[in-house]
Amino acid sequence: MRETWRHYSLIYGVKMNSGPESIWGPRQLRAAIWVLRTIGDGRVPFNTVEESFPKLPVGGVIGLGELQSALHALLRDGIIGRDGDNLWIDLEIRPDSFLELGSEVELLGVILERTNPLWLRLASSDGVEFRPEYLPSHVEQCLHVLILDSAKREEFLLSRGRIFSSEETKRIGEEGEVLVMEELKTDLFYSGHSELAGKVIKVSEISDELGYDITAPRIDGSTRRIEVKSSANRSKSFVFYLSRNEFEVGIRDVDWSLVAVRFSELGGYVVGWVDGKALEKLVPIDRPEAGVWTATKVSIQPQFLNQGLPTAGAKGR
Repeated sequence: MRETWRHYSLIYGVKMNSGPESIWGPRQLRAAIWVLRTIGDGRVPFNTVEESFPKLPVGGVIGLGELQSALHALLRDGIIGRDGDNLWIDLEIRPDSFLELGSEVELLGVILERTNPLWLRLASSDGVEFRPEYLPSHVEQCLHVLILDSAKREEFLLSRGRIFSSEETKRIGEEGEVLVMEELKTDLFYSGHSELAGKVIKVSEISDELGYDITAPRIDGSTRRIEVKSSANRSKSFVFYLSRNEFEVGIRDVDWSLVAVRFSELGGYVVGWVDGKALEKLVPIDRPEAGVWTATKVSIQPQFLNQGLPTAGAKGR
């Protein structure tokens, strides 16, 4: 049994304890698909999920140990979230869609987008040029099994690399700011205050050190200061990077808010917004031995976001 497991590890890359840079192979991905289908669209107790594994109709193809390993790997990579004893899937994709042909490749794409391993960044060179020499041998073996066509393998990796490219991040950020600006103007126009719509200003074009991107008037004469964060991540949670300056401006300024914009194949849309105080419990705590943080990755679940945009009504309403 030990030699068999070693064989699968070398060929399919299913060894589980190799850290976030490890690759998911066909068997592990298939096991992960069954785990996701077991959890479904709601929140399920951890024990209920594990107890259901022996009852799954896997036909002896996937072992119980592989299902348990896949569960813990999905937790490790943030595909599954845990809230106390309950598990939930942190993806916008429906779990039952993973039974479709080629779903292992689809799931691998989601995992790579979430974990952004070092080898992907090197091999895809920001999605511009494919550099196969940077692919670890076990990764190359796994991809050959999953995607037979070499051109499709290359495009698969390049498309994931583009998600993390500085140019793509900048483009999405700028498009998010424009989208929020236009919605702020539209909101003022249709609320009968078209004279205020022209006073919505994209201040990020003047300076990126203010701690916010847009200023927009309220009908009472006060000003909303809005930081826009955009993401193309396919998780249910909204994930973004927050600078120390943005955070400190946010907690000092009661008129500051952060607006979340998500982009998909269908375009961009506003997910919701939070004020600065709501971010205090989501950022690291400064410790003398570790120093002061300067930027941090933040993840907010949708239910903690206020719907729409910060109101144009009188402040406090």
